[in-house]
Parts: sequence; C-alpha cells; structure tokens
Amino acid sequence: NLKSVEAVKEFLVTKVRDTEKVVKEKDEEMKRVTSKALTDQEVITFLDEKVKRLEKEVNDFKSNEHATRKEAHDMISKNEKKVVVLTDMLRFERQQISANEKEWKAAKKVLIKEVKNCRARIVALEAEYEGCLQQNSQLKQGLLSFSQPGSPGK
Repeated sequence: NLKSVEAVKEFLVTKVRDTEKVVKEKDEEMKRVTSKALTDQEVITFLDEKVKRLEKEVNDFKSNEHATRKEAHDMISKNEKKVVVLTDMLRFERQQISANEKEWKAAKKVLIKEVKNCRARIVALEAEYEGCLQQNSQLKQGLLSFSQPGSPGK
C-alpha cells in the first residue's frame, strides 16, 4: 500500500513538473507573441503616420490644383504646347495619387487583419495559460493532500 502511495506521489510530482514546464513554455510563447504584437503596433503607428502625411500631401495637391489650373489657363494664352504638357503632368499625378490611395487602403486592411489575428491569438494563449495555472494549482493541492499526515488515503 505504501508503494502504491509512493507511485502515485511520484506520478503527481512528475505531472506537476511537466505542467510547470508547459506553463514556462507558454509564458515564453506569450512573451514572443506580445513582443510581436508590440512590433506590429509600432509598424502600424509608423504606417498610420505615413498615411496621414501622404493624405496631407494629397490635400496639398488638391489645394494646389486650383492654382495649377489658373496657371494652365494663363499658359494657354502664352503657349499652347506648354499647356498640353502641364495637363499631361497633372493627369499623371492624379493617377499616381489614386494608385497610392488604393495601395494604402489595401495595406491598412492587411494590417488590421493581422492585428485582429494577433489579438485573437493573445486571448487564446491567455486562456490556455489560465487553464495551465489552474491545473497546476489542482495538482499541487492533490500532492499536498497526499503528503499531509492523517490525510485520507494513507
């Protein structure tokens, strides 16, 4: 009977050590995920600032468009060929702005999805971590109940 109690005790000690190892690994994984999330947040912040700067440039381009059109009309009276060249340049700039806006929106969507995925992963890891802590606590309580004198089972 003592041998079986010792065997159970040894099994529980091994189980606790294994659980502690899993908890430690999950902690390290959580730290890596958190670090990645912070890095991702820095990238998002950088890209948000870049988008704001580029949006400001777009607004600047739009506000400068009126002056450019007036200048184009003045140029028409002076030189027909220069007007054609400026009109072509303006069309190109608009196409570039439109293409850039599409790229920014697509990049932002990808980053939003990635952030959501990271957040979901963090939540899952936290739940798993809590489960491991609870299991570890239960195993420790079980082990303590075996090791106390006068406990049932001895």
